[in-house]
Amino acid sequence: MNDENDCITSTEALVIDGANGVCRDVRADAGAPLGLEVWLTLVLVAVAAVVLRARTAVARRRWIIALMLGAAAIPGTHALLVLRADRPTTIYAHAARIVALHDAVRSYATEHGCAEVVRDACLACRPIALLALVDRRCSDPMPIEFHADALESGCEARGARLVCGHASRGALGGPALSRAR
Repeated sequence: MNDENDCITSTEALVIDGANGVCRDVRADAGAPLGLEVWLTLVLVAVAAVVLRARTAVARRRWIIALMLGAAAIPGTHALLVLRADRPTTIYAHAARIVALHDAVRSYATEHGCAEVVRDACLACRPIALLALVDRRCSDPMPIEFHADALESGCEARGARLVCGHASRGALGGPALSRAR
């Protein structure tokens, strides 16, 4: 059905695409024709309407309707437990990485009075940093660097700078942001 390589597996993809992201690029599928799961559900609803009109015993109709509703719920249950980015098997690991990054940035900013992101190569880190630094602005902030693997690698203080992730060899890991004073 879906290629597992296209599933949301990284914490960064979860933050960017959201918890409702599933296997496949959800933005690319926007406006796509109805999938097999939707057609199956619609057919089951039509059959249920016919069964309700049929002149069969009430108890038999109830069983048929219950079985059809169960069958119609299979695609949604499969998506919830297997395809969604916030499936129960992975959500706690993703949440722990997000909370760890937030707490590291918040602690660093609190310890030094304020902080500012000066290098940002991690798109998913932006909203986390905004939340962590919401009330930590000043005229002479301490620098924070986000490299592409910041969510997976964590943060460490290096001198007067908080570095989250690892810079790639030969590069600094992303564009420097201008510091407005």
